[in-house]
Amino acid sequence: MKKENYKAPSIELIQISTIGKHSILNMDTSSVFEEVEDVEKLLIEYGSPLFLLSENKLREKYKLFKEAFTEEGIETIIGYSYKTNYLPALCSILKEEGAWAEVVADMEYKLARSLNVPGSEIIFNGCYKTEAELNKAVSEGALINIDSFDELELLDKVAGSLGKKARTGIRVNFIMGNISWTKFGFSHETGESKEILERISKKKNINFEAIHNHSGTFNVDPKMYSKSTRIIIELAEYAKKIGLNTKIIDIGGGFPSSNKLKPQYDIPGGSKYNENTLKQFSSAVMYYLKKAKHLFNNGKPILMLEPGRAIVDESMQLISKVVSKKKNANGGYSVVMDAGVNILPTAYWYNFEPKLANKMNGSANDLNEKNKTNGKNYNEFVKMYGPLCMQIDSINDAVSLPSVEVGDTIVFSNVGAYNITQSMQFIQTRPAVLLLGPNGKEVIRKKETWSDIFTLDIIPKRLGKSNGRY
Repeated sequence: MKKENYKAPSIELIQISTIGKHSILNMDTSSVFEEVEDVEKLLIEYGSPLFLLSENKLREKYKLFKEAFTEEGIETIIGYSYKTNYLPALCSILKEEGAWAEVVADMEYKLARSLNVPGSEIIFNGCYKTEAELNKAVSEGALINIDSFDELELLDKVAGSLGKKARTGIRVNFIMGNISWTKFGFSHETGESKEILERISKKKNINFEAIHNHSGTFNVDPKMYSKSTRIIIELAEYAKKIGLNTKIIDIGGGFPSSNKLKPQYDIPGGSKYNENTLKQFSSAVMYYLKKAKHLFNNGKPILMLEPGRAIVDESMQLISKVVSKKKNANGGYSVVMDAGVNILPTAYWYNFEPKLANKMNGSANDLNEKNKTNGKNYNEFVKMYGPLCMQIDSINDAVSLPSVEVGDTIVFSNVGAYNITQSMQFIQTRPAVLLLGPNGKEVIRKKETWSDIFTLDIIPKRLGKSNGRY
């Protein structure tokens, strides 16, 4: 009974998210995106494991997020966090939806420009930006949120050498919770946040625009954003007193998805995600911002948000095969799959609820009939491991699955955030990624080969490799 209660929120969320009537009707026999007609054929053609990206779900999640933070009299801009998932096809879809690019490194900046994102629609964050990177960003009109006093001096120098004013924001941090993100930006408690504004007011090559805060990842408490908004408003008021006009309030990202955190990372009792979650976060911001419009951009504030996980997590699935099954000393079972933490690193802090896509030995309805006939329970709790030669390659300590056997196909939902960008080239090659869209199935990342992993390596000729390269 306890385990059924644990599953219920996931089922309810699928209905709220309007995946579609066919998926709801087929939930007992398949948990794969509704665009997939035959998951086994996909795995035969493209190999297992396999990532799936639903274009429809991605666009839907973007629109729902922006709608939640849209208010009359406030211009809302979404700067998609590239580090969350920088598949070029995925970023291109979000660009079509109107998203700007939020980047934290030269690699991401160049990717955005290669996708024809104008420099003026790039937000350049991060605590390390080289002089060459700043030169390019200033030249192309990107918004640069500076992270330190040293960076201000470097930015001022770069802008001066170009004869341009740099579009500039400041990143601030504040203390909240046990592990505050004080590595980044200017401390509000120590007065650094006001000091940097004072220094900016004296710089001729700096065009001040924004106050930015990003205070964590998978934040489950809207109070984080209400405090962030109050602090930004306080700083905007101070900026106005010293002659600076704040155009943008940027509250960053860190918004949650419907994934479940492991208890050690969650709030006591567990956080709950439902159709009202985003609105709760929006209300925490808008309540204060609407009262302080006069401080921003002559009464017309721009609200900047930098979501990643909240948009892309639910848009991707990972399909994997069970390759072996073992009985544990305690009487339970363990299974090994062909996908592990090498491509699913978020398993370290998420409690994934994998499901069977189908059964090699019959559908769920067949199993139900067997249950009635034989009086047996075909559900069992299994521990799920990946294929890596490390004990820590563990994805789930105990998940209920109906009579899982070797050859069964497992679906992991909500894997769009950080698994692609933080995947490892360790022991196993990385899988292909398919886009499910209006043109059917399209490969947007090829399956990696062993030679792809070693393509940058060089063997000195003295060691016997004739051409010196792989």
